[in-house]
Formats: sequence, structure tokens, C-alpha cells
Amino acid sequence: MSPVHHDVVVIGGGQAGLAARSPGPAPVLDASGAPIHARGVTPSPGLHFLGLPWQHTRGSALLGGQGRRPAHRRADRGLRRPRGIDAGGDGMSEPALIVVDVQRAFDDPSWGSRDNPDCEGNIAALIEHWRSAGRPLVFVRHDSDEPGSTLAPGTPGNAFKDVITGEPDLLVTKSVNSSFHGEPDLKGWLDGEGIRTIYVCGITTNHCCETTARVGGNLGYDVRFVLDATHAFDRADPFGGLVTAYELARVTATNLHGEFATVVDTATAIGGDPSS
Repeated sequence: MSPVHHDVVVIGGGQAGLAARSPGPAPVLDASGAPIHARGVTPSPGLHFLGLPWQHTRGSALLGGQGRRPAHRRADRGLRRPRGIDAGGDGMSEPALIVVDVQRAFDDPSWGSRDNPDCEGNIAALIEHWRSAGRPLVFVRHDSDEPGSTLAPGTPGNAFKDVITGEPDLLVTKSVNSSFHGEPDLKGWLDGEGIRTIYVCGITTNHCCETTARVGGNLGYDVRFVLDATHAFDRADPFGGLVTAYELARVTATNLHGEFATVVDTATAIGGDPSS
């Protein structure tokens, strides 16, 4: 059998390319080298709020110049990449969009400074595209059981933001970080629908979105993490310092890409991810 080659995403051209902010957004290209323009979306090709220059190439996936881990090393970490994931191929269903915790509580000033002001607009564009294409759509809501939480059921902050419109194919409620640890069972629903590819977006980048992507990867799904359709908040570290939301998002992308997921942007997800 001939080897299967996939178009995947490359970030940067080395460690310097990863760390440096690009002077301006470079075009997002599809596999043929043509720019991708999503309807109603200002392409964020360099995931420009992170300053990461992006390009697509065939046959490899690199983050900051580092190649994918050998297959046996990924397997040691529980990452299983199913074959035949292409939409419509091998009887598989279309990929699902998992929209995580886009709730009003996160507008509360107590959360502090955030990154990526385009997050909500990109989420809205993804939802519109998924719904118009007839693809499966999952909303996830965090129903906190912590006393005094602004995300607790019955509080104004528990409600979805206005960008979450219409009815999903599945609504999952949870009280932990992972969307796979809620009700009803997300894995059971995905498997019942024959879905092997999921796109993850929502709030926050480094908590519930990242956890959902990690668990999804460990469960064997092909996970696409739509980084510019997430946002984070500045966070105090254990040593008396502050880690910015920008840096947390960059580290999340680094942790996930090639290990648990493929990091993509909204324009790629809407324009037709060339790595699928």
C-alpha cells in the first residue's frame, strides 16, 4: 500500500521564528499555495495575535523547527491517530466542532487581562460555517459546583454569550475541565455518530480547551485545535510572577501540536483544512 501524505501546518522556521513577532500577518495558504479567505473572517494567518508566521507544507508537521515525535514515542503518551479520518472516507462522518464554555462569566473583570479580541468573532464564524455545511455541532457548558462561582447554574454568568446561536446537535454540561467528562457522554455520542475528527474552540485556551484536546487525542480522535478561536487570561505563576495570556496561548499551542492535536486557525478550518 502506498503511503498516505497529508497536508499539515508548520509554525515558524526555527526557535527564533517561533519566539519573534512577525511584522504583519502573512497569507494562509492552502496545499496549492493559494491564499485561503474565509467568508466573514479576517484571516489571522500568522495567528497574528501570537505573532506566529504560518505556512502549509506536505509530509511533515513542525512547531518551531521541531519535528513530530517518532510514532513509538507518541504511542507511549497514549496518542493514537486513527486512519481513514477524511470526511466521507471509510464511512466516517463529517468532523464535529466542539465549542467549549463560551459563557458570560468570562466577561467579568475579575478574570483580568485577556488576549485575542478576535476570539468570539472567529467562534461565531465557525458555528455559522459548520451549521450551513450541515456538520455536527457540539456546545459545552461549564456548570460549576464551586461555591460562589460566576459559572454556577442559575447565575447570569452561566449563560452562553450571544455568539452562541441556535441549537447544537449535542449539549454537554460539565463541572471539570474536560468536555469528555460531562453529561451526556461526549465520547459515546461521537462514536455513535461515527465521528473521528473534532475541532476544538472556546474558552479558555489553556484550561478547558487544552484539556479537551488532550483527552480527545488520548482517546484516539484526530483533534484540530483552532487556536485563534480561543482566548486565555493572564495568570499568576507559583513563583510570584505573572504569565501573560499571550504566552499561555503560545505554550498551549506548543504542548498540543504534533503531540495531542494539530493546531490550525479559523481561516484554515473554514476554508478546508488541508491536513484532513
